[in-house]
Amino acid sequence: MSPRLVIVDCQQNKFEIELDKFIKFLHQTLSANQNIVLQLPMPKYNFHFPHPDPLGSIIVFSSKINFAFAPAYSVFPFMWAKAFYELGYNVDLLPPPENQQEWNNLYELLNRSSPSMIFRAPLGLQYKHCPLVITITEIPLWKEGSISLKDLERCKKENFFLFCIEKSWLEICKQLGIKNVYFIPHFAPHEICYPTHSLPKIYPISFVGNFTKPEDVPQINAFIETHLEHKKSSFDYPMIKNLLYELAPSLSWQKIAEIYSCLGSRCENMRYFIISNLIQKYKLTLFGCNVHRDITYHPNVDYKGPAMWLSLPVIFGMSVINLNLHRVVYDYSTQERTFMLIFSKAFFLTDYKELFKTYFPEVYKEICFKNLKELQDKIEYYLNHNRERMEIAEYLFQTAISKHTLRHRAMEILEVLNLPYREE
Repeated sequence: MSPRLVIVDCQQNKFEIELDKFIKFLHQTLSANQNIVLQLPMPKYNFHFPHPDPLGSIIVFSSKINFAFAPAYSVFPFMWAKAFYELGYNVDLLPPPENQQEWNNLYELLNRSSPSMIFRAPLGLQYKHCPLVITITEIPLWKEGSISLKDLERCKKENFFLFCIEKSWLEICKQLGIKNVYFIPHFAPHEICYPTHSLPKIYPISFVGNFTKPEDVPQINAFIETHLEHKKSSFDYPMIKNLLYELAPSLSWQKIAEIYSCLGSRCENMRYFIISNLIQKYKLTLFGCNVHRDITYHPNVDYKGPAMWLSLPVIFGMSVINLNLHRVVYDYSTQERTFMLIFSKAFFLTDYKELFKTYFPEVYKEICFKNLKELQDKIEYYLNHNRERMEIAEYLFQTAISKHTLRHRAMEILEVLNLPYREE
């Protein structure tokens, strides 16, 4: 056997090529005066974390998706595994099966380990011996979203449990006949954020996020126009709840999917509405993708392009005021950026959601706004009141670190499933 070049990655996966073929490749590349690029395939998760005194075992599945600008898909599964381990469980972190052999291997593992719960369970999994948990953390009703009607039909099985980060999505699932569906507030692992409040304040007002200019979609604009006008006048208007109420007599999955698609990824109505109005009066530093030219080229906008997700705490800490603007599909709850801001000890202003009143009662009136005038008044005030900003940021941090970490969310899930855990 001829000698081989062996490359070993950080997970001890080996990638091999015959050495003479590799040398031939090098000569060809050099003669063509080209760069040499060695790109390793993305290694798959396959980790086992044995607890010294386990209450049981939990299997956590990773995602097939990997985005450089949103590594939550790859980072969060590790952090869920960490949380369940710390609560007293053996944990296996696995990639979702992609072929029959991988499915066979998975069923062998299930028979061998008899897990107490399967977290982020593949929707094709046929296993009735423990709860199968799915967290719906993306807009679930986009046509291209994270879960489809076919998927939800599978979730009607008794041992599937759905946890939605938005109460309106919860109601949709219930109307579709899913029994085991629960609300869980959004989350972000505090371990991957870090307090950056002491950084010099370079940006007076900043926003990090993606939004496009609203598109003209005649077949559904007539249906949602009235609700959008209510939302633009009062940001606390529960638009999705009211749309669903109007649709309830003839709940059509296709219709709901069309509306969410319009309001979601392709048509960020509220973010565009707030930003385009705000920059008529204030200078704004903007980070994001898919932002329309009439925003990025506005004289009051310093557009920085996309921001790497793991660098967000630095941006937050360098901003006097961070804008925390929600997509229009949120009625009551919030997004992961909220907790990243909080765990960074960064000050922010946010459009009102009921969750802030419930979880942060001491400061929700200070940080929330329900219309453009309230936002402008609070910008004027907090640009000039450093001490108040720092006190609010500290309160949010201390409250969240003691009650709203990802570990707390893991405890809430275990409580719903009547599974034990240890608080150490």
